[in-house]
Amino acid sequence: MSKTGRNRKSFEPLNIYSSFFRISKFGFRILLTGGILFFIENEVFAKLKWEIWENCRFMPSSANDGDSFKVRQEDGSYTYIVRLYFVDTPESDRLIEERVTQQAVYWGRIPEVEVIKLGKQATKFYSSISKR
Repeated sequence: MSKTGRNRKSFEPLNIYSSFFRISKFGFRILLTGGILFFIENEVFAKLKWEIWENCRFMPSSANDGDSFKVRQEDGSYTYIVRLYFVDTPESDRLIEERVTQQAVYWGRIPEVEVIKLGKQATKFYSSISKR
């Protein structure tokens, strides 16, 4: 203890550099791991063949809500429901009540009734452009 009665250790300067290098080593490991995974993933995806659906037509369906829609091959052999990644349109009904609540909070705590209304507008808009 010093004359002031305080513990001297509490006044010693913080060694910022040792903390910095510990973080940097950790960050380097993360970057290295991420880089390795990135190259492995690219090699795997480069070998995959894309599946091409030719002569598909939009099908009217309750699944068509702006971020997913139904298509059918022209010969009627296959029907697909396509989901657009990174697109989220509001729900147009209360079938998934929890999802409506999540969207209301996410979009600035708007009333859940507004989420449904916006969802119906999105569905209507999507069905109008998909007929083109």
